[in-house]
Amino acid sequence: MSEVEVKPKAFHGQMIILDYLSQKWQEAFEKLSKKKENEIWVHELCECSLKREFRKRFPYAETSSPAIVIGDFLHRGFLSWLRESGFYEVEVELEKEFNGYVIKGRADAISDEEVLELKYMGGFRERRPLEHHVLQLRIYLWMADKYRGRLVYMTPDGFAEYPINDPISEMELVELFETQKAPRWEEWECSYCPYKNWCGEAVFHRETGGRRR
Repeated sequence: MSEVEVKPKAFHGQMIILDYLSQKWQEAFEKLSKKKENEIWVHELCECSLKREFRKRFPYAETSSPAIVIGDFLHRGFLSWLRESGFYEVEVELEKEFNGYVIKGRADAISDEEVLELKYMGGFRERRPLEHHVLQLRIYLWMADKYRGRLVYMTPDGFAEYPINDPISEMELVELFETQKAPRWEEWECSYCPYKNWCGEAVFHRETGGRRR
């Protein structure tokens, strides 16, 4: 029997980047189609509550920008290196029940001692870890029953690592569920959102600076 060449989904070979994007869109739609009503993803707890509604209809908006594509390939390379080191398990699926919800997430890397989360950005906005990244890692620490974490930033301007050794408490989680709002981070979130041109809240913040009468 001759060997059958197995190609990735949506791979046609004529325009490689379009093949990559098509595959990412398919994966996003498939993942969303399997999501249950009582299921919430970790990054959803760290972001604007309207974003998940837009994501259901236009998930490709979050996978199409050059910055996202570059970040994805950087992630793959760095996590491959971590896996080969033998000290980390990478892309670890985490799941935990809480107050009738199933919280799900995928930590970049976990060792016996710590949870590691990699972030790629176009540049440093400020010389400290970003608050939503810290929140995400603190939730992962709670889910993985770890007390040590590290945020690793990679940018064209340089690199930075920040220890995060404070798992989120269950009281804080209750507050997160009760205070889901749009936007969650009023000072900056709308400016970086891929749905900002279709979202009334983003338009309001752009036109008024977030000031309500």
